[in-house]
Amino acid sequence: MRSPRLSSLLLRVCLIGLGLGFGLAETAQAQGRYTPQGAAQRAFVNGLSLREAGDARRAEKDEAGARSKYTDAIEAFLAARKADPAYVDVYVQLGLLYFTVGKPKDAVPLLEDGLSREPRNVDLRFWYGQNLLAAGDANKGVAVLDELAGTSKRYPEVHLVLGEHHYAQGNYAAAAPALERYLRIKPDATAARAQLGNTWFKLNLFDKALAAFKTVRAAWPDNVSVQVNIGNSYFRLGQYTQAVAELEAALSKEPNRPSALFNLAQSEFKLKDFAAARDHYARYVKLQPKSFNGQYFLGSTLMELGEDDAAIDALSKAHSRRPEIVHPMYKIGLIHLRKGRAVPATNAFEAAQKIAPKDAWVISGLGTVARQEGDLRTALALHSEAAGIMPDDARLQANLALTAAAQGSLAVAEGAIDKALATPTDDAWVQAAGARVLTLIAQAQLDAEPAKALARVEQALGLTPNAPRLLAARALARLQTGAAALALEDAQKAATALPGERPIQVTLARALLATGEPAKAVEIIEPIHQAAPSARTAALLGAALTAAGRFDDAITLLDDEKAWRSEPSVAVNQALARFARVLRDLPGGGAQRRMAKDVRAILAIEAQLPPELVARAHYAASINALRRGEAREGRTHLAQANSVGRAEREADPAAWHLRDGTPGGHIDYLMAYADALQGRFDAVKERLANRRGGLEKRLLRYVFGRVGAAHFAAGKLRPAKAAFDAAAKLSTDPTIEHNQQVVAWQQKRRKGAVDVWRKLQGKVPEALFNLGVAYEATGEQRQAWQAFLRYAETGRAHAARAREIADVKQRIYRFEADK
Repeated sequence: MRSPRLSSLLLRVCLIGLGLGFGLAETAQAQGRYTPQGAAQRAFVNGLSLREAGDARRAEKDEAGARSKYTDAIEAFLAARKADPAYVDVYVQLGLLYFTVGKPKDAVPLLEDGLSREPRNVDLRFWYGQNLLAAGDANKGVAVLDELAGTSKRYPEVHLVLGEHHYAQGNYAAAAPALERYLRIKPDATAARAQLGNTWFKLNLFDKALAAFKTVRAAWPDNVSVQVNIGNSYFRLGQYTQAVAELEAALSKEPNRPSALFNLAQSEFKLKDFAAARDHYARYVKLQPKSFNGQYFLGSTLMELGEDDAAIDALSKAHSRRPEIVHPMYKIGLIHLRKGRAVPATNAFEAAQKIAPKDAWVISGLGTVARQEGDLRTALALHSEAAGIMPDDARLQANLALTAAAQGSLAVAEGAIDKALATPTDDAWVQAAGARVLTLIAQAQLDAEPAKALARVEQALGLTPNAPRLLAARALARLQTGAAALALEDAQKAATALPGERPIQVTLARALLATGEPAKAVEIIEPIHQAAPSARTAALLGAALTAAGRFDDAITLLDDEKAWRSEPSVAVNQALARFARVLRDLPGGGAQRRMAKDVRAILAIEAQLPPELVARAHYAASINALRRGEAREGRTHLAQANSVGRAEREADPAAWHLRDGTPGGHIDYLMAYADALQGRFDAVKERLANRRGGLEKRLLRYVFGRVGAAHFAAGKLRPAKAAFDAAAKLSTDPTIEHNQQVVAWQQKRRKGAVDVWRKLQGKVPEALFNLGVAYEATGEQRQAWQAFLRYAETGRAHAARAREIADVKQRIYRFEADK
C-alpha cells in the first residue's frame, strides 16, 4: 500500500529535479539559431535570476518567499515575451514557472503560442504536456507526453510523470510500465521504485511489490513505512509468519503506529492466533476509537474466541460508525445463530438485508435459520438464491447441499456439493458438510446405482478418513456391488468403533448374511428386531432365517408382521422364503396344496418382486399345474414365466431369468407338453421340430404319440408311423406299441397283429377292440365276438360300437357265452 509520506517525497523529488534540470541559459545557448532583442534578453536574464532566487528560498523551506520570487520571475519573462514574441526560451520558462506555482491553465495558451513557432521543440512539448495534465486535460496531456516519450530521450522524467499520472487515475496497468521505463534510465531513483512497488501492490503482483520494497529498504533502512509495506506484501502473499515479524519490527520503532498495529493483528488473525490478534486490535481501537475496521475486526476476533457478548458489543459499535456496511450486522446474526437464538438471529439478518438486499451471506444466514426451524422449503429457496449470487463460494454451495439433502432434493444437493468440493479450500466445515451430503446421496443411489453410491462414499471417506459411520455406508455400497468380503471388513471395523450403534450392527448382519454366515446374522439381528421392531429388521431377519434353511420360521415371522406387510422389503423376503419352501417341496411332488398356496401368495405381489423371482414362481406354478393335468393353467404360467424380461432377452439372449437351473430348451418341452394336453399337435410339432436326444423322454414320447394319433385320425399313415416310431425309440410303452401296430394294420402289414394285441390287451383297453378286428379278418368270428364283447364292458370310447358289433355277430352266428 502506498504511504502518504512516500508519495509526497516522490513528488518533491520530481519537482526539484525538473526545476534544476531546465535552466534558461543552457536551453537558450543550445539552440544556437536565434538572437533575441536586447530588451527581451535583459528581461529574460532578470527572470532567470528571480527564478533561481525562488529555488534557493524553496531549498531553505521558505515556501512563501519562493512563491513570491517565482511570481516576480513570471512577470519578468512575460516582459521578455512582450519585447520579443519569437523568443521561444521564454515560453519554456513560463511553462515551468506556471506549473510550479500551480497555475497551469495560464501556461497552456502561452505554450501553444510557443509551439506554433517551434512545433518540435522538446522543452515546449514537455511543459505543454505537464501543464495540460495539471489543468485537467488528461487525454490531450497524456497524448503529448506519450508522443514525447517515444521520440526523445532528453526528458526521462516524462516516464515518471506519466507513471504518476496513471497511478493517480487508478490506471495501474499503465502506470507500471511507465515507472519501469523511468527506473531503467534512473535505477537509483528510490522514490520512483517505491511508487512502482505501490503500483504492483495495487495490481496484486505482491511478489514483485515485495521485491521493490526490499530494494527501497536497502536505500532507506529506517523508513517505517517501507517496513510496513513489506509486512503488508507478506500478508497478501499468505506468508503470515514473515508479515508478523516485519510488522513487529516496525512497531519496535514506532510502538503506537496505527497501521502497523492493525496489519499485525490482521496477520495474527490469519494465523488463527486470535488471542494475540485481539490484543493488537484492542490497542489499535484505543489509538483510533472511531475506526470502523478496528471495531469490526476486534468483534470478529472475539467471535472466533467465543467471547460472544464482547463480540456483539464491538460489532454493534462498528455498525454505528458505518451503518451502510453489512458485515457487522451479519456477524451479529451468526453469533445468535450459533447460540440457537432464532429470533434475534433473524432480526440481525433482516437488518443486514435492508443494508444489502442481495448479499449472498445474509441470504444464506436467513436460510440456515429457516433450516434450523424446520422450514426446509424456505431454507432451500434462500440457500439456492445465495449460491446463485456467488456460485464459486464453497461454503455457500455446501450450505445449499446440506439443505437440499435434508429436504430430499438430492439432484440439487449433488450438484451443489460437487461445486463446493471442486473449489480449492481447506475449510473443515465444508469438508464435514461434504462428507455428510455425499453419504446421503450415496444412500439414495444405493439400490439403483450402487457403483455411483460406492464412489460417493469413497469420496466422503477421502474427506473424513476412517469415520465409522462412513465405513458402514461403504459396507452397504460394497454389498450392492458384490464385494461382500470387503463389506464385511468395513462393517466389522465400524461395529468395533461404535458397538452400541444399531444401524451399524444391522449393516454387520447384512454383511454376514452376504458372506454365507446367516446363523451369525440371525444372532445379531434377532435381538435388535425384538427390541425395536421395524420393516427393515423384519425383512433382514426373514432373509437370514431363509438363508439358514429355516423357511417355516421365516414365513411365520413375516406373516405375523402385519404392520409392514406392504413394505417392499418385507414382501420380497416373504416371497423368497415361500419360494425357498416351494423349491424344497417341488422335486418330491408332495405338499401340492401348500405349494399352490405359496405360489399364489408370491404371485399376488409380483409387481413388487424382482423379475427373476416372478419368472421362477410362474415356472413352479406351471410344473404343479401340469402335474395335475391342468394344461391351460400350466401353459399360462409358462408363457408368463417366459415373457418376464422379454425386452432384455431380445437385446441380450443371456438375459433370461430362467436360465440358471433350467436346461436349454426346457421351457419349450413344457410348453409342448401343455400343447399336447390341449391337443395342439401342430404347435407341438413345430416347437419340437429340431429337438434331439433323450431329454424329458416321457414328455417327448407322449407328444410323439399324440402327434401320431392325430396323423392317423387324418388318414396320414406315413407321418403317423414316423411319429409312433420316434416315440418308441425314446422308451418302451404299451400304448405306443399298440398304435404302431394299428398303423401297420392300416398299411396292410398285418402279420403278427394278433400276437401284439393279445399281449397288450391287459395294458391297453383298445387292444381288445383291435384284436376283435384282427380275429374277424382271419375268420375267427367267435374270438372276434368275445373280444368286442369284453371291450364293450370297459366303457371306453368305442364301447357302444363294440357292443353293436358283438350283438350283430351273436345274431348271425348265434354265439353263446362260455360256461
